[in-house]
Amino acid sequence: MSSIIEKEKLYTWNEGMTYKFVKKKGIPRNIETLVLETISPKFVGRWSSYYSALGKPPTGENSFPKQVYFEVPANNKIMFDFLGRSHHVKIVSERMLQFLKEQGLVENYELATVEIVNRRGRKIETEKQYFALRFYGFDDDLLEFNNKVKVSQISFQNLKPLTFDLFPNLKVKKSVEKKIFASNHPTFKDALVFTQEVRDLIAEKKFIGPNIYDMEELWQAFVDEKPVY
Repeated sequence: MSSIIEKEKLYTWNEGMTYKFVKKKGIPRNIETLVLETISPKFVGRWSSYYSALGKPPTGENSFPKQVYFEVPANNKIMFDFLGRSHHVKIVSERMLQFLKEQGLVENYELATVEIVNRRGRKIETEKQYFALRFYGFDDDLLEFNNKVKVSQISFQNLKPLTFDLFPNLKVKKSVEKKIFASNHPTFKDALVFTQEVRDLIAEKKFIGPNIYDMEELWQAFVDEKPVY
């Protein structure tokens, strides 16, 4: 029975919002970065206004560019393999992209090459080649969002508290064989959700990314005190 429970356990790569966040070497903070279509002039692009939850491949100006610029602080040494961004964009190394495909993540996203630049638009040399995945299809119907717990955290701007939903008992629905899930839920939209098998492979292959949490631990990414489940 215990082995079955372990297989059902889900994890997420999630930077979160807590003030106790400890910056990891080689990984810029989400809020310090931008994904840009052009750098002169600096322009995010019309693609960012597309309502991805429609679940349809974007067309025309809403399409993701074939190449994007990832702007980071100049003093950052770039080492990461995975970093979630807003607008359902994930920045990944070439090795991580290959790994995700091998684990079955092969559809419902657009793909672009990435050039890393500093605030002045100058290219930053990196040891890894990077790609951007912009998701437009999601796997929420494959997951059971049970026992929602609401938590709040004072925002960085000292305005009204931010509220987040946690799902300590999040599970994969029965008969689902998928191992990696892209979610449109606000808690997971800047992350990926995956099984323990994938979590173990990430550790084995020494991929670099934000902290990995199981669903009972995920409160640590958003609030400073453990909520009552």
